[in-house]
Amino acid sequence: MRFVGRIRAIISSGIACFCLVGAPNGAHAEPLRGEMRADSTRLRVVTWNVWGVPMFADHWNQRVRRIVPALGEYNPDVVALQEVWTKRDGARLIKAFRRAGLPFARHYEGASQMGGLLIASRYPFEDRGFHPFGMGKATPIPWHLDWMADKGIAAVRIHTPGGPVDFVNTHFQAAYASGYLSVRLAQAVELARHTLSRDVPMIVAGDVNAHQEELPFRLLTAYADLSEALPGFGVDTVLLRNGSSAGWNVQKAERVFHLPVSLGSRIRKPLSDHDGLLVDLELSRAAVAQQARSSAPLMRSAVVEAILEEARQYAAAASTTHRVQMWTYRVGALFLSLFAVWVFATWRLRRGWLRWLAVSGMMASLWLSHMGFVYGPIHLRGVLAMADALDIDPSSTDPSSTEPSSIGAKLVSTRPELVEGQPDFDEDQNDNVPLDPQASVVLLEL
Repeated sequence: MRFVGRIRAIISSGIACFCLVGAPNGAHAEPLRGEMRADSTRLRVVTWNVWGVPMFADHWNQRVRRIVPALGEYNPDVVALQEVWTKRDGARLIKAFRRAGLPFARHYEGASQMGGLLIASRYPFEDRGFHPFGMGKATPIPWHLDWMADKGIAAVRIHTPGGPVDFVNTHFQAAYASGYLSVRLAQAVELARHTLSRDVPMIVAGDVNAHQEELPFRLLTAYADLSEALPGFGVDTVLLRNGSSAGWNVQKAERVFHLPVSLGSRIRKPLSDHDGLLVDLELSRAAVAQQARSSAPLMRSAVVEAILEEARQYAAAASTTHRVQMWTYRVGALFLSLFAVWVFATWRLRRGWLRWLAVSGMMASLWLSHMGFVYGPIHLRGVLAMADALDIDPSSTDPSSTEPSSIGAKLVSTRPELVEGQPDFDEDQNDNVPLDPQASVVLLEL
């Protein structure tokens, strides 16, 4: 018995020493996210387009009940959702988030009550409001449903244990078959101009409806100096930028919510038509020091200049192309209208095939009128908005020119119009303070 007592004493002493000294490498659990350790804070961010289009999304009632429980399995610190279109769904999800340990949440509705963006956080945040995009609200093609909603930018400043973080949730115009390149480019520039504050670290999350090789995505990341947390993931993305005293290290990034789940009644489907993106981040002061020692800015300046030159050439070519297309559609609509009137006036539709011909001509005229007076001008306004934001004059730019672009030099200089002309966020929102854009945009000197 004395021997057994000694063995127990030795074991107890060992356990006590283990607890005091700490587990060996690899034997302890991962540090809690949000905990400040050695000048660093860990955050888990999830962005997810949940496909909540009213009347069009399959099995929405079954899926919406499973969204927060599915997110809860990953224990996120900040969540950005897109396509939460209705006020009822937003309130339902916010209530579920509060029960799941993310008590600070906001659903953004917009003027049409369909903003679609929701931000939920474990930590308190200051609401910076919702800014609807200037482009994308018109109705170029009726069955392209983006016109029903107010897509835009939702911004907050989150107070994490490691300090404040600016967080933006966004959703761009869908490409569809026609591409909507000019609209998406205008939205990319608009988003970039609303994320110019560099005093604190920045996270931009959401569905930008552009792949990494497309010009809207490259223009956004170049203009706003944002980097991808997981390159090549798809149209859903998490973009990062360091602040003046703290920056980001990506610890892990992975695809989530892509596997089918049971929705009842022998239905197994993924919870959305989009996969989610989960990113584990470390916010630390060392990341800023490391960036300062890097030679990447010298290489980045050439990349930025090349992308801006591409945008300049696109603006020059597209403005001419859209104008030609607009007038072609308009002339065609006029010709078909006159043809239909002539058939009706001359033949009085005495034959069935003449009646069919006149009606067909009138329908085609209406469609060409829509393309010439609605669709074409919308795309042209997108090009002009993007060109205006970048100080480009499309009418005086030769797309075949090989002269070096002056856009980069303009962006390096002080741009007071970015402060004076920047649209305010919705005044009806609480704590409505736009992101401070600063007076200078120093892209080529980062």
